[in-house]
Amino acid sequence: MPYVIDMSTLKEEGEFGSKEWGEACAAAAVKILRAADLPDGFEWAFTECYTHPPARLMEGGRQKVGYYIMVKDGKITGGDGEPEEALAMRGFHIRARWAALCNQSGAFYGSEGGRKRREGERALRAAIERCVGRENPYAEEQPSEMYWPDTVSTPLRAGSEEGNGLHNIAAAMQIQSPELVDLPVTEMRVPIFEDMTEEQKKDFLELLAVRSSNREWTVRPCPPSYSNGCMRRSSRPSLAASADFAVASTNLSYFGSSRAVFWASDRW
Repeated sequence: MPYVIDMSTLKEEGEFGSKEWGEACAAAAVKILRAADLPDGFEWAFTECYTHPPARLMEGGRQKVGYYIMVKDGKITGGDGEPEEALAMRGFHIRARWAALCNQSGAFYGSEGGRKRREGERALRAAIERCVGRENPYAEEQPSEMYWPDTVSTPLRAGSEEGNGLHNIAAAMQIQSPELVDLPVTEMRVPIFEDMTEEQKKDFLELLAVRSSNREWTVRPCPPSYSNGCMRRSSRPSLAASADFAVASTNLSYFGSSRAVFWASDRW
């Protein structure tokens, strides 16, 4: 079956969160939605903003790392960033830490692969929680309640079981990020925290911006059944692995809850 985007025509555009990759993702989404014959008067917006990205992704005067899609006044547009005009609209607005989504966003999958990805992300979060002794150590507060109607989700996910759909389109255009290239990962490319070396754990926690403002900690191995945390105070500063984490407030939307990361993997 022919789809709006021919996967054979795609090429690698950039890293996850890069301007080039985000603009290419937005352009593909715009093309798909323009072909979808959306109903008159329908308005909706999508933004995906990745917090705590590597410094190189902020070069060139970028204010935000991410991309957007907007359906407004009969026009369908998209591009780099997280514009206030899009955020003000009812839609699907995501904020997530760059390292929490980066590697697995390059995996190709349909519904079964999506299930495996979410399973891996649950395991990743649980392993980090055990090691830091804190729930939701990398949750982000979300801009608004999420609105993901069939009007847009159906065309954007079309063909996902056959290797098409916006997620797989984005994955085809993603280049591997160097920080994550040597990590142990699942079939769906989700990092496996418990299989990392101690140095990899420290580096990954730093990528996630899991750090303390007033105490420094080092990570020690986590026994599988240990549930009260696996951090110990260090006698010397450690920027890579520290413990008092940003935890989302209690009135967060779904993405900021304990199931934060896997909702993003379910969007396409």
